[in-house]
Amino acid sequence: MQSVKQFIKKYFGHWIYRRQVAAVRKNELENWVNQFQGKTGIKLADTSFNVFTYHGEDGILAYLISQLKDVPKTFVDIGSGDCIKSNCANLAVHFGWQGIFIDKDPKQLSVGKCFYKDKIKQGASIRFTEAEVTTGNVNQLITDAVYKNNVGLLSIDIDGNDYWIWKAIESIQPEVVLIEAKVEFGYKSLVVPYGQQNHHSADREYNGASVAAIKTWDGKRI
Repeated sequence: MQSVKQFIKKYFGHWIYRRQVAAVRKNELENWVNQFQGKTGIKLADTSFNVFTYHGEDGILAYLISQLKDVPKTFVDIGSGDCIKSNCANLAVHFGWQGIFIDKDPKQLSVGKCFYKDKIKQGASIRFTEAEVTTGNVNQLITDAVYKNNVGLLSIDIDGNDYWIWKAIESIQPEVVLIEAKVEFGYKSLVVPYGQQNHHSADREYNGASVAAIKTWDGKRI
């Protein structure tokens, strides 16, 4: 069943997501974000809006970017999946961002390659890297894509070792970082040890790191 879904997405992606790629959807997002400009006391949750995402990330990112100056229109998406239901898809489709999608599943990446092929033909620098990201290779994967320092958004969503990958990254200083956290861990600072077992496929409950752990990590980028 999964292979059938991937086949349909791969060859009929623009039809399936015809509403999301339409210019009117971009206008709706911009109008949504504009209502928050100049207001105080805004919570990120208030700005939630979905174009390609599931949990409001598109609106939150658009709002954050609107509050920053000179954000480079480049992204690094680690754990991109099919590159469509991605934190970076809206930026690539509607706002001319360029970047790299990284995932270990070649079938998922093949869906993304088809979805973005027209933009690539038009000159967009959108790349796809098939790799299982580790603390040992993540910096090389990024620098191989010619991304160093000048990155607007780093997204990490690999269902487990996200915290450790983020901690290992030294090749870039992204303006905005979006990283998966385990809200199920509550307010405690908890980090599951790095390794093969730190993944939801190995243990659905005990994986990843809490929001508190990611927020309070004593690193130069936090």
